[in-house]
This record gives sequence, C-alpha cells and structure tokens, in this order.
Amino acid sequence: MHALLTISLAALSLSAAHRFDDTAPKSAALRAEATAPAESLRLGPPAICLPLEVRGKTLRWGEGPLTPPKDYPLDKLRKNLMALLESEDTLTRMENLRRAAILLGPLHRGVDSALQARVRIDLLSSLRNRALTAMLDEKQASHAAHCVFDLGYLQAALTQVDGRGSSAASSPDFGDGAAELRYVGKALPKSGAVALGLSLGLFDLRGGRAELAQFLHCAKLAASDVVLQKNLKTAAHHFLAKADYDELVRSMAN
Repeated sequence: MHALLTISLAALSLSAAHRFDDTAPKSAALRAEATAPAESLRLGPPAICLPLEVRGKTLRWGEGPLTPPKDYPLDKLRKNLMALLESEDTLTRMENLRRAAILLGPLHRGVDSALQARVRIDLLSSLRNRALTAMLDEKQASHAAHCVFDLGYLQAALTQVDGRGSSAASSPDFGDGAAELRYVGKALPKSGAVALGLSLGLFDLRGGRAELAQFLHCAKLAASDVVLQKNLKTAAHHFLAKADYDELVRSMAN
C-alpha cells in the first residue's frame, strides 16, 4: 500500500465538533475584522473573500466575488463541482471550492437552508469517499493527495464562511480541514499552488493573522508561474502586515 495511506483516516472521518448552523453570523468577515491588527486584515477570511485568477473552467457566478447567482440550482452543485474538480490545476479547483462554500453558507441568502444542509453533507461525503478511494488504489497514488486537498480546502472554506459562532446545530459537518491541508503540504512539498492553499485555508480566524512563513514558502515555489505569483501578491497585500508584505515582495525579486 502506498505512502499516502499513512494519513490518519480519522482526519477524514465525520466530526460532530464542527457543525453547520444557519443561525451563525451572516459574515464571518465582520467578526474576523473586529479582532484583526489594523494594518493586517483588509478583507474577510481569505479562502472565502479572495477570488482567485484561474486558467480553467469555473462554476457560474454572480456580479461580485461573494455574490452567487440567485437562480443557481443547488441540487446540481455536487455533480457540477465534482466534474470541475477533475482539473489538474490546483488554483482552479480552489476557486471552485470557494464558490461552492459560499453557495452552501450563510452568505447565500434567500435559499432553503434545509436544502443547503443536505447538499452540503452530500458534497462533503462525496469528497471524503473520493479521497479514501484514491488512497486505497495504488494506481491513483499521484491523484490521492489532490483529492485530500480538495476535501480539506472545502472544509476550511466552509469553516471560514460559517464563523462557527454557535453551538446550535442542524446537521453534522466534517471538520475544519486543517489536518488534511497540512498532510497535503507534506505530501506535495514542491507545489506552489498547494502552498498558497495552506496560506489561505489555515488562516488564523481568531487572531486575524496569516503566517508569513507560509507565504514566503509559496513565494519560493512560484518560480515562473505568473498566475500563481499574481494570486500570491494579491493575497499577501490583503492579509499580511505591510512590513511582511514588503519582505515577501523582496523575496520574490531575488
């Protein structure tokens, strides 16, 4: 059995510690900004509030980065997203997962919350099963880490969009994605896009802080990838303090 099986299956299992709550604050961004250093956090949670520039196909969207189309058929989301996640481009998958999290969270108003909860569990279950299936098939070894990443990034995005501010729960969720993302960071240490995913997904919501070390690591891996470099600079501009941002820019110039 290949090395990817060393990831704990518990990290992919159902966790009742984190739950979907339709009564949670309507914008996790407001709560994060309230505790953030004045010069550091200029937007809300990064896995939600930072639209990525990508090369591939994306879910149909509205006029703004946080505005999904009002007529999007949620019952088709799982099918549509799973097809788009077959892309080998990590940035494209991240943007599609960001959009899916918004569609399934409290920022998407005027939709049936019970339907949101059902689609949410269905989608998380599908991503979890996809990751486990890939891990158990040695022929999919190179694909397995990407499947784990997709699960972890959606979990992280859902955590950020929800705010997790209430103990009242209407349906179970699958964790915050931290274990999955950290695992993939070790499994794919040379992927700049994965490194950016960790920078955005592992953002400290309570402190309103991003890890400079993780951004610098991504900068080292960005190399000649112009699209990745642009997304990295945009993210760093919004989520790092000015001195840290300047250090990042200098590191990319060297």
